[in-house]
Amino acid sequence: MLRAVLIGLGNIAWKFSHDNNTGSSLCHKDAFLKNKKVSLLAGYAPNDAHVKNFSMNTGVIGFTNINQMLEEIKPDIVSICSPQEFHAEHVTLCLENKVPMIWLEKPAAGSADEIKKLENIRSTMKTPSTILVNFQRRYSENYQKLKALIEKEIYGAPLLIEINYSQGLQLNGSHMLDILIYLFPNFDYELLWADNKNKPNNPSFIYRLSNNLIVNVSGIESDFHNIDIRVVFEKARISIEHCDMSIRLEKVSNNKFFPGFRLLKDSNADEIGVPGFNYSFDMALEDLIESNNKKYQPQSNLLTAFKGQELVEKVLNRLTK
Repeated sequence: MLRAVLIGLGNIAWKFSHDNNTGSSLCHKDAFLKNKKVSLLAGYAPNDAHVKNFSMNTGVIGFTNINQMLEEIKPDIVSICSPQEFHAEHVTLCLENKVPMIWLEKPAAGSADEIKKLENIRSTMKTPSTILVNFQRRYSENYQKLKALIEKEIYGAPLLIEINYSQGLQLNGSHMLDILIYLFPNFDYELLWADNKNKPNNPSFIYRLSNNLIVNVSGIESDFHNIDIRVVFEKARISIEHCDMSIRLEKVSNNKFFPGFRLLKDSNADEIGVPGFNYSFDMALEDLIESNNKKYQPQSNLLTAFKGQELVEKVLNRLTK
């Protein structure tokens, strides 16, 4: 059994649990408990009350001393679920302790430069640790099928990308920028415009890809989560909306009222998959283990996270000029 521990004991570490309808894990703890290759042995937080709450509810031992936990447990997998400002420190500590696998919550670090430094340390180790950055949407069936439809041009070339997000550029906006890079990995991105008037935490901006595809990103200053992406093709429009809980496929068809004109009409969306979480957390953990065993980079890693953080920083830098 692979020995696993948690660094940070908040929602994403263990409190979000799982989807009762499908069993899809929604946090690190449940993904570990569900995976027959892994045993969750401990969790760390600097706050004694958080540690006691975790242990009382899970039956898993807790530590308030991170070095003691790493020394006693000698984990094979460490999930880093601490606040963003501690990510680089905790990744470095795990690399120094030669932890084989690190499951790192996003954003990977506070800046693209920090991410690059972590990757340099990792890649120059005698036996490099495997680091998976938890942009879990890359492991969702919906996004994987959308990527395949784009690459095969099933509905023709993409004409426009529209993205909505709320709750912060780093928190939710970064998810969608990572998906953008996942869908279009071989293109450069030019920032054309950015603005955050009246919505300082959720700027809107426009990117142009090197294939001239325009990406409109609209930030929304709201108290609810809003994560949507729509891809307009020559022959269809595909939408993944409401934080992945709704999918929609509209195909171009003839307009029965106006002969010679065409419009978009709802169609069966089965080819985009089933809406929901699609076991993305569980698949991410499987990718971490498999990539470590076979010595390849996982689907979401420090290099892909670096590209996404660069896009975030382009927007932030534009706003400060």
